[in-house]
Amino acid sequence: GTVLWERDLPGLSRTGFPFDGGYLAADRGGLWCGAGPRAVHLDARTGATRAEVSAPNGAWHWLAQDDDVLFGSCGAAGAPRRDQSRAEVVDQYRDRRPLVVSQTVFRAGGWQHRGGAIPTSTLAVAGGRLHFLESALAGDPGRARLGDLLSAGADLVALDVTSGEVLWRRPFEVREEVHVLYTIAAAGRLVSVGSYDHEDRIWYRVRVHDAATGEELWSATHANNRSGTGGDHGEQVHHPLLRGRTLIVEPLAYDLDTGHVVDPTGGQGWSIPARGGCGTISASSNALFFRDGHPTILDLVPGGGRRKLTEVTRPGCWINVLPAAGLVLVPEASSGCVCAYPVQTSMAFLPVAD
Repeated sequence: GTVLWERDLPGLSRTGFPFDGGYLAADRGGLWCGAGPRAVHLDARTGATRAEVSAPNGAWHWLAQDDDVLFGSCGAAGAPRRDQSRAEVVDQYRDRRPLVVSQTVFRAGGWQHRGGAIPTSTLAVAGGRLHFLESALAGDPGRARLGDLLSAGADLVALDVTSGEVLWRRPFEVREEVHVLYTIAAAGRLVSVGSYDHEDRIWYRVRVHDAATGEELWSATHANNRSGTGGDHGEQVHHPLLRGRTLIVEPLAYDLDTGHVVDPTGGQGWSIPARGGCGTISASSNALFFRDGHPTILDLVPGGGRRKLTEVTRPGCWINVLPAAGLVLVPEASSGCVCAYPVQTSMAFLPVAD
């Protein structure tokens, strides 16, 4: 738990992650951080700056690294949410919040693609392709509601990561999604997941496309396992995740290739139990992690159950339980909240043999 170094990078902080994209990327030697008009590469051992890359125009929004190549998006400087106030928190928990959008996606030191409004939550790079949703919404809004982006006309797009050329472009059919839209690219598939209100519940629409062509392979909808709409603990912004060829969209798991609902433990009738608190799910090879009041583990081995990692603290409001390097890490991310938990500190958990 010793602090080895720290750096103050103006413009680095972000809030409102359900409506934004990642701006950090780790590699073997350090950490890329998108801060303001530039990205800096910090040495993992010392925190010293190893390299800097400027955004082609505007401020750095999204950042990712794939096969040692740095990719990014940029747009209006005021688009990413950085205000740390109660008013900002209250606003983020409402329905149909504006998404952060970029105007340019690029390969650092290489090509640039400038088109329509691109929600950073839909940027995903894998398999030699950079995927995203591109709306024909006019101007440079910085932020825009999903309904406005889709109603203006929008396409799913894939670019060649080497040349920046458009490999395919397909119209994104307007269906129900109004709150958020996420994509995941992996295993030859491009997944999009969005949420909407229906029958006094939050529902999720799942679409799975062939990543090589953009063809939609299957689609499904399901209800969240908590009743009511307009919830104030993130019910409408749950992020999907992939474990191999199993796609988990809370509370269900789907076979990535067929769309059939499956039980990742090998049993019958599996679903993620209704849980208390905001935040979204992370996974290791054998378990899921999330907030259920406190940091919680759900084993995915046959006969595995749910249990609390600790009952004296709580994780933050997004992805804050991190299985990595053989540990489960919970960096402190609750101290700005009014929840009455007695301990506010970072924790690391070791595995224990059965």
